Amino acid sequence: PDEELIIEMCPGEGMWPAHSTRVIEKLLAMKDGPTAIFAINDVTALYLLEAAKSKGVRVPEELSILGFDGVLDWVPGGGPLTTLVQDFGRMGEIAVELLLERFDRPHSPIYRHVLIDAPLSLRGSTAPPQSHDSSPGVNAAAVPKTEQTS
Repeated sequence: PDEELIIEMCPGEGMWPAHSTRVIEKLLAMKDGPTAIFAINDVTALYLLEAAKSKGVRVPEELSILGFDGVLDWVPGGGPLTTLVQDFGRMGEIAVELLLERFDRPHSPIYRHVLIDAPLSLRGSTAPPQSHDSSPGVNAAAVPKTEQTS
């Protein structure tokens, strides 16, 4: 991937509109900026969506924005954001299962890598990319990310 298009944000940084505005400004300043942004969570994606619109970017016609967690599913109407919906209920079930296993075997390390489906919920913030000619400066992909902790 083009490292210039990967924008790292410190934990919590994407939760503030000013940070999202700086991200959008940086992407718009690129000669060959992105056609899409995949944000670390829905709140960050919503701030990026608002920042893009405030800079005159037409979402999704010029820039698609995708969130990850599905928290807007809890809001009546679901909001405008395309997102991958995490199954928080299943995450809780797995956490309880692991906790109970820990009680049963307190001196035995319990590690489990679990993959949980996160289905795509298509809403109004994504569309197929336009050709480079019809959308100058927007033709690659961007993935804002945060630092990972282990």
